[in-house]
Amino acid sequence: MSARALFAIALSLAATTMMTIAQESNLQPQDQASNLIGVSLGVIDFHQQDKYMTPLVVSGTMPAVYASFELRLLENRHMFNGSFGVASMNPDEHPRDVTVHAGSLTYTFLHHIGCAELDGQSVQYFVGGGLSSFVTNTDFDSFDWTRSYQSFDQTWYWSHSLDLVVRGETKSATLGAIAVQLRAPILALVSRPANGHWLSNENTKVGNHFLNAATRGTLQYLWDDLVLSTDIEYSKSLGGQLELRGVYRFDYVSSSRPDPTLSMKMYLNTFVMGVVWRF
Repeated sequence: MSARALFAIALSLAATTMMTIAQESNLQPQDQASNLIGVSLGVIDFHQQDKYMTPLVVSGTMPAVYASFELRLLENRHMFNGSFGVASMNPDEHPRDVTVHAGSLTYTFLHHIGCAELDGQSVQYFVGGGLSSFVTNTDFDSFDWTRSYQSFDQTWYWSHSLDLVVRGETKSATLGAIAVQLRAPILALVSRPANGHWLSNENTKVGNHFLNAATRGTLQYLWDDLVLSTDIEYSKSLGGQLELRGVYRFDYVSSSRPDPTLSMKMYLNTFVMGVVWRF
C-alpha cells in the first residue's frame, strides 16, 4: 500500500472520529473570551543526522526562548507562537566547530468541535489549521593546523507550511489544565542545499546568513517526508491574572532532498517554562 493511500485512510479515520465526538457530545464552548500573552525560557535537546554534510550525528542542548499570544473567543482560538535557540555543539569529529540555529514561527486557528468524558474528566476538542515557518541552520567551521587552513560549510532546512492542527484540553480546579496538540504540514515550501556543497551556485547564493535560504525551496506534501510536531502543555493559576505554564514539544523532521543518499533526519525535544498573563 502506498504512502498516499495510508495517509488518505488515516485522514478519513480522523475525520470520522471528530464527527462522532461532535455528534455524541454536547457542544460546550469556553466559559468566556480572553487574551493571553506569555514568555518562557528553557532548553532544546537537539539531534540531527544530515548526510549532506557528515554521516555523524550532531547533538547537544541549547537555550531556548519561547513567546506566545493567544486570543480565546467563545468557540474559536487564534494562537501565535515563536521560539528560537542557538548553540555550539560537538560531534565526534575533530577539529570541527558546529553552530546550530533553530527557530519557528506559527499561527494557528482552532475551532471548538465538542467535548467528551475521559476518566471522569471533561475533555474539550478542537480542530483547525495554521501557517508555520521552521528553520535549522548548521554551520561547520574547521581548521587544519598542519596546513593553517580554515574551511567553512553550511547546511540548512527551511520550511514554510500550511498545517493541519488537532488539540485536546482538560482542566481541573485543583490540578490545573493539560493540553495536547498535534501539528502536521499538509503542504510546505522546503529549502535544502543543492548537490555539490559550495560548488553549487544555488548554495553560494545563500551566503553566510541562513535567512537568505528562506525564499528558496520546492513544494512538498505531507506524504513526501515525515514531519510532525507534538505539544504537551501544563498551566496552573498563580492567582489574579497570572498563570504558570510549562510546555514540552517534540519535533521530528525528515527530508530526502537534495537526494536520498544525502538525506536528513532530525528531532528536537523542547522544554520551556514561564509566566502567562491573562487579560
